[in-house]
Amino acid sequence: MTDRVVVADVGGTNVRFARASHDLALGDVRAYRLADFTSFEAAFTHYLGEAPAENPPSAVAIGAAGQVERARVVLTNAPYAIDADALRALLAPGATMTLVNDLEAVAYALPVLTNTDFDSLTPSAGDEARANTAAAPAPAPGLRRTGPSPAPLLAVNVGTGFGAAALRPLFASSSGQLMPYAASSLAEADSTGERPSPEPAAWVASATEAGHQGEASGHAPGLAARPRDGASAAYTATVEDVLSGRGVVALASALDRAVGGRDADECKPEADLSPRTAEALFAGDDVDAVEVRRRFAAILGATVRNLVLAHGAWRGVALTGSVIDGWLAAPQPTLDAFFKAFQATHLPANPATAGLASVPLSHIKRPNTALLGLAALACAR
Repeated sequence: MTDRVVVADVGGTNVRFARASHDLALGDVRAYRLADFTSFEAAFTHYLGEAPAENPPSAVAIGAAGQVERARVVLTNAPYAIDADALRALLAPGATMTLVNDLEAVAYALPVLTNTDFDSLTPSAGDEARANTAAAPAPAPGLRRTGPSPAPLLAVNVGTGFGAAALRPLFASSSGQLMPYAASSLAEADSTGERPSPEPAAWVASATEAGHQGEASGHAPGLAARPRDGASAAYTATVEDVLSGRGVVALASALDRAVGGRDADECKPEADLSPRTAEALFAGDDVDAVEVRRRFAAILGATVRNLVLAHGAWRGVALTGSVIDGWLAAPQPTLDAFFKAFQATHLPANPATAGLASVPLSHIKRPNTALLGLAALACAR
């Protein structure tokens, strides 16, 4: 069975494939550029030929960067559509097919990752200096993956685009029925006499389209965006217009223009961009690069804060993606700006915002996390 489960992570730039075993080990991992294939089916067929197995796949699980509806997804940042029913023709009779959002795939990996797969981003008590330095995060993830809380975990990705998904725990009753609450959450057993276990028995992920929310942190002055359908009217930038690879470049361009006194309407992320790439802006140690990182960190902190408050994600947040990796590897990652925005220190105190200080924040450092989550999902069926 080891080579009969195939998983695929389809992002905005690349597609990654692997074969998974039932102990969730990944083998034959391959990555291809989406632009090199005319369709996902073509890339899938190419992978099966490049990494052949004795038998055709008995299960396929795909995580795709887009909104999944009726077993079909149109990618947000690439000209691809994936139809699960059409793909079944490439599989053996009786093979299972699973199609989910790519951030749901990341979320399903959270319960099976080990502590060494994370770096903690949460500063220790009294450790204010650490947030202002480039010191490596301590390996203490702190995500609350056990216990009776009905609160979800949250997975957040910043790469070609911005994505987020919540992962909610389910608890087993004495008869095996799954419930969204634990026994300790109840004063007594419910009317059926069912008393759920105090530990999660399963998890269920739900995707969001958080990247298409309006960006309202106040840290991206003058940044406007053209609607992608080509309409001429400008509108307020979305989260993804700032928190993404192209968004970092757009932010730099907007700041350059603001300093130069140009009209705000000219600061558009899809036109006349700064020549520096996101990688260069994260690697630079000049004043301008540090300011871009500070603004990025503040916008990220405010966005993650709003997602935590909206979902009640008190179990914790796991950050991942190529842009997150680049930001944290920067000479001065400006974690202080991230924490200040996340903890809402500028807002009036109330019980909800006070609780933000205790929310665990972690960075996933293990590669191919989405593939692992897809393996866990496929092998659990």
